[in-house]
Amino acid sequence: IKQVAGVAVETGGYNVYRETPDKQPARWHGSQTVTLTSKDFAALLNLIGALQQQGLVTQELAPDISREARQSVEDALTDEALTRLKQRAGRIATTAGMKLQGIHSLTVGSVNAPPPIIRPMMRVMAAAAPAPAPPPVAEAGDATVSITTTAEFALAPP
Repeated sequence: IKQVAGVAVETGGYNVYRETPDKQPARWHGSQTVTLTSKDFAALLNLIGALQQQGLVTQELAPDISREARQSVEDALTDEALTRLKQRAGRIATTAGMKLQGIHSLTVGSVNAPPPIIRPMMRVMAAAAPAPAPPPVAEAGDATVSITTTAEFALAPP
């Protein structure tokens, strides 16, 4: 895994347990979680396919946009939301026959914390495994990025 450029690896939980079937010798089973993260989706899918051919079992594949891309979109959404809030407050003030004095309070927040880019969970089975799974196939899709904005504007007589 470490030989593939741009792929970060992190080991997680490790579990070993004993199975004793009726009148058969005990068997031991073990599993280790490995989390892989990469911005190169194609390279990661190829790596996962190669690892599966070596007996690793993929438990989860959860692609998402990068932290940097999410932050960039959140920044653009924040700019748009604040502009729209100000325009709406101006319309409300005009309709109410008042003038916009300023912002009393403002809250801007991210709805979604950025998750990992791609997070395949893999297990190594100590017991004899069936034939390796075929390499994963995946296509990029859309991701939803949201922010919330709340404002209280101060209005004054004209």
